Amino acid sequence: MAKHNLILNNFFLKLTALMLAIVVWLVFHRSDQSILAGKEGAGVKNLTRKSFERLPVNILQASGENRRFSLGTSTVNAELSGDEASMKVLTTNDIHAFVDVAAFRSNRAFLSIQIQVPNGIRTENTTPKEVHVNLLQP
Repeated sequence: MAKHNLILNNFFLKLTALMLAIVVWLVFHRSDQSILAGKEGAGVKNLTRKSFERLPVNILQASGENRRFSLGTSTVNAELSGDEASMKVLTTNDIHAFVDVAAFRSNRAFLSIQIQVPNGIRTENTTPKEVHVNLLQP
């Protein structure tokens, strides 16, 4: 008799909570699967990769800055990815490789090469990742 009351006491409240839990689980479970699988309905498109070689590396410094620098290498190779339509129209003029020397305080250092690309494009790999920067004496 006690087990019978345990199940039937507030039965409709328990049933409603169970149904709500199932609905919430299904919503989150399906959305996770769609995103991970890259299905069309999830807003994830087929990605295409493309390599760009010998992109010029520029020096980014604050306006009015008069220090001069030299770079150990003047070019970088980059592998980019994005949706097929964006990658077809992407040119080297849309890609900007640079080294930020705004916080540079020594005579020489290795700094990370940063790649600026249009929205929807992602940088997958760069070679080299860093460049040797020297401060030139005036």
